Amino acid sequence: GVGHAAHRLVLGAGAGVVEIEANDWRTNAAKAAKADAYAAGLVPLLTKDLATVHQMADALRKHPEAAALLAPGSGDPEQVVVWQDEDTGVWCRAMFDWLRHRPTHGRRILVDYKTCASAEPADIDKAVGNFGYHQQDQWYRDAVRSIDGTEPGFVFIFQERTPPYLVTVAELDPIARRIGAYRNHWARQTYARCLAADDWPPYTTGIYEAHLTRWVEIEQGDGIV
Repeated sequence: GVGHAAHRLVLGAGAGVVEIEANDWRTNAAKAAKADAYAAGLVPLLTKDLATVHQMADALRKHPEAAALLAPGSGDPEQVVVWQDEDTGVWCRAMFDWLRHRPTHGRRILVDYKTCASAEPADIDKAVGNFGYHQQDQWYRDAVRSIDGTEPGFVFIFQERTPPYLVTVAELDPIARRIGAYRNHWARQTYARCLAADDWPPYTTGIYEAHLTRWVEIEQGDGIV
């Protein structure tokens, strides 16, 4: 959809984008055009959504840090790395949105582009924990270490999907990175043990008593609980 197409225009990679001249996907003609586009390996977008994607790309190019990080010729899009973890023997894979060329002096920088509802810093902090971006950070750094043994930098570019398509460039703090590294190490060890024993335990046994999150309890339970 819009996110995939934004990646295409911003990074110059991914499937091509094709415009579907329709107001929505409800007509049979629009549905057929959509199916044909997917069959051809293209990303179908309604005219209004294609305009949004172009506006997002224009807004990003006006952001000094983001534009510099993704400058044409400074790196390569959608680069895949496969490596074997030394501690567990587990095979790992990563695909970088943008792998900047290794400089003569200094460290290589990895760039990950994400579209979002809000690029406000507090919302980014929540998204890091909710979507495991701190683990992605360390996973991708491990990939570069496996390539050339160097310690890379890692930067996220968050862009809102609604006008004025605001952009925030973020780098995780040391605590987030340390927790991400620990969780990745634990995950690889767990996977290796389960794979060796062909034993995949469930999350819990018996019947789990589900409950509302604390925030929903506070919001909806006032005067009831």
